[in-house]
Amino acid sequence: MASESNVDDNLHVDEYIEKESSDDELLYMDDVDANFGKLMVLNYFVANKGSINGKTPCRTSFLTRKMYTLEILNGHPDVCYRNFCMQKHVFMNLCDILKEKGLLKDEKKVSVEEGVAIFMMIVGHTTRYNVIGDRFQHSNNTIHKWFKRVVRVVISIGTEIIRPTNQDIVHERILRKYPFFKDYIDAIDGTYVAVWAPALRQSSFRGRKTNVTLNLMLTCDFDMKFTFVYCGWEGTANDSRVFVDAVIRSSNNFSMP
Repeated sequence: MASESNVDDNLHVDEYIEKESSDDELLYMDDVDANFGKLMVLNYFVANKGSINGKTPCRTSFLTRKMYTLEILNGHPDVCYRNFCMQKHVFMNLCDILKEKGLLKDEKKVSVEEGVAIFMMIVGHTTRYNVIGDRFQHSNNTIHKWFKRVVRVVISIGTEIIRPTNQDIVHERILRKYPFFKDYIDAIDGTYVAVWAPALRQSSFRGRKTNVTLNLMLTCDFDMKFTFVYCGWEGTANDSRVFVDAVIRSSNNFSMP
């Protein structure tokens, strides 16, 4: 009987040892799995260190900053007109005027010529900041800053640029067309310019093209120079109504022979 009890005790001890060892093995396997997972994550970060921690350059064109502007200005005249919507000499005269008046000056990263080129490409081609930034290799913040800066200075000298010409002399182009255009001085037309308006007033600014716009009346001579610009009317306003208002109001100083 004593031997049988010893055998039972040994069996219980063996079972306890096996159970304890199996639990240890399970715990060890759990630790291995956890460490393996951590090791895999670590290997992933090490393998992709350049793409995670480093920044991939976005604007890598060889024509960095003002090199593109210089290439356009030193190239064919038609290329300058297509890109900047100005003849080369007109573009350079505008830049010189802005410099002489102290309205703009060269900075470390952007020159006056480059700033005016950015402004002309946005206005002339309705191009987005992202596209202009890729073209001139500048951030959107720099493009936005210079666009607003050039807009302000151009508006400030608007009264010097837009002014009536001598109307006492008949233009030579009219003389060639006598008598069909006898006594013609200027050409008048209207255009729509996209604007922002409060939500409560947008209905009056939506013209026939459903966009929120202003109806502008423009007058130019036969040298294609603007002599009068009248803006402020909503996009729904009729062209004749804008014209009558521009002529009747004495404060507009509408030039009439």
